[in-house]
Amino acid sequence: MPRHLAVLIGTCCLFSTLAMPVATPAGESSTSALDAFHTAFVAARTLPPGSRPLPPDLEPSRLIHTPLIVLKGYLGASMQLDCGELLSCRAEKCVYFTYGPGPTAPTDDPPGSITVVTGGPWLLVVGVSKGRVVDARWLGQK
Repeated sequence: MPRHLAVLIGTCCLFSTLAMPVATPAGESSTSALDAFHTAFVAARTLPPGSRPLPPDLEPSRLIHTPLIVLKGYLGASMQLDCGELLSCRAEKCVYFTYGPGPTAPTDDPPGSITVVTGGPWLLVVGVSKGRVVDARWLGQK
């Protein structure tokens, strides 16, 4: 088989795999779950800086089996972190997505005072193995 034909067939197989809906525990397609998470993340990120919205009533387990590259397409940039004991299963790597806007801009404190900032936004922590989500959960920051 000519090399260019083999590359074309391989590329088609890859894209057809990424485009296939993945069954979730509730039996719905992953596309509807991803759309729901996308909508919630977009709404939370448009809030004023420093806001700490509670995570939506969406079960992170609905994201299991989703390719990480697809999840990033729906939720945006992620940051890598040490899995430690954050998740219930062993994952090759862990990443998180920030739910909510960024922090408030730093301010100059008047003499004799300080500004105390507690906590941060909720995080969607995702365990990934072989390029797919194997575990996911919400993590609050105190």
